[in-house]
Amino acid sequence: MAEDPDQPNAQIIATIDDAAVLYSPEGLPKIQPYLLHSDPEVRAAAIDGMVNLGEAGGAALLRAAANLAPSAEEAAAMREAAAFLDLPPGRLPKRVAPSN
Repeated sequence: MAEDPDQPNAQIIATIDDAAVLYSPEGLPKIQPYLLHSDPEVRAAAIDGMVNLGEAGGAALLRAAANLAPSAEEAAAMREAAAFLDLPPGRLPKRVAPSN
């Protein structure tokens, strides 16, 4: 997706937020192009969007973007988000009935 210079950041961030609440893999390609956007606010929103989406497939996309990130700090944030997405899903402990 080519960057549209006339599209305001608020609109782009709303697009990222909408994709993040899909909670399915179809949100990944909607967020991915913004990981390398020219504006750091949009890039940060895209990283957050990937984490909120919660799809493990986002980890590879974040790592690939980290290799092209404009700063070491952003690359580290992308790698940290990727590591988070690689974590296994959590499980709630079983409730034990109180003994009388």
